[in-house]
Amino acid sequence: GDDHLLYAKVGTGYKAGGFVDAISAILTRTTDPNYDTENIFAVEIGHKSEFLDNRVRMNSSLYWYDYEDQQIVVFFGGGNIVENANSKISGFETEIQAVPTDNSLINISLAYNDSEFDDGTTLIDGTNRIMGTPQSVDVSGNRLPFAPEWSFNLGAQYTFEMGNGATLTPSVNLHWEDDTQLRTFNNNVDVQESWTETDFRLSYRPASDKW
Repeated sequence: GDDHLLYAKVGTGYKAGGFVDAISAILTRTTDPNYDTENIFAVEIGHKSEFLDNRVRMNSSLYWYDYEDQQIVVFFGGGNIVENANSKISGFETEIQAVPTDNSLINISLAYNDSEFDDGTTLIDGTNRIMGTPQSVDVSGNRLPFAPEWSFNLGAQYTFEMGNGATLTPSVNLHWEDDTQLRTFNNNVDVQESWTETDFRLSYRPASDKW
């Protein structure tokens, strides 16, 4: 219909392989400085719509990513190397924008992300050592770093029209994120606790619209 759009897409992509720099190779004493090409198979379905005389817009999507040989940077013996790992990521995102009156705007968004490394995935942890030698750690089922499970955003603004043609627009935005893993090994010391940020903004636009 005129107010609704359904879509689906399937895509593939890759990131070229390579090798770590010479200094890192020397510091880590790695016997294999090479890493493989990263590949992804991605699926997404979604819905975009407008209703209530186009005063409300809603966009939603479901996604699923399958990574093969994902390139993971790990600390190893004084330097960084890149290892390959397989992982899967899935989730959904939804966003609502509403214009209750001509001068007001409200936006709400919610996102869920489920990510984990495949079974049998091991990565070298340079901070986990036995007799000075970094150890390989099984990260099967671990959450990927920097991928919070839940996140939420709420914003609102209102534009005041002044007598001389200028406008004054105060706005507020609240953002919340769930706990986040900062490393692939999901240790307790690597967790960033959930957090909230609130921003305020006041914008002035003169009638001349020159600044």
